[in-house]
Amino acid sequence: MAKRSLLIWSRDPLTMVQAVAYPAIMLLMLRLVMGDTIERFSGQPAVFRFAPLMALVAAMVGALAGVVLVIQEREKGILGRYWTLPIHRAADLIGRLLAESVRIVFTTLLIILVALPSG
Repeated sequence: MAKRSLLIWSRDPLTMVQAVAYPAIMLLMLRLVMGDTIERFSGQPAVFRFAPLMALVAAMVGALAGVVLVIQEREKGILGRYWTLPIHRAADLIGRLLAESVRIVFTTLLIILVALPSG
């Protein structure tokens, strides 16, 4: 089930941009807009304060996208079909949680890779 969720996300370019690329781009925008001011005030690179914030924002935005997908699948009747299959009832939920965890780790690594050179 986790593989299914990851495949669905990887085939949807809007989801990939929103969940993976958008937080890294937002990190760079925050650095450009407010970075120098925060660095002068605190004496430390601001990007390292923005990176954890962007990781949390990415996790929340991805979770919202996951909820929308669950609602769409419920309306289409896919969730009802899962209940008739000979799998554990929690398989869908656990698979989604694992897929979200993989996405969050991947996004956080991308944010760190963007933050390190700009720090």
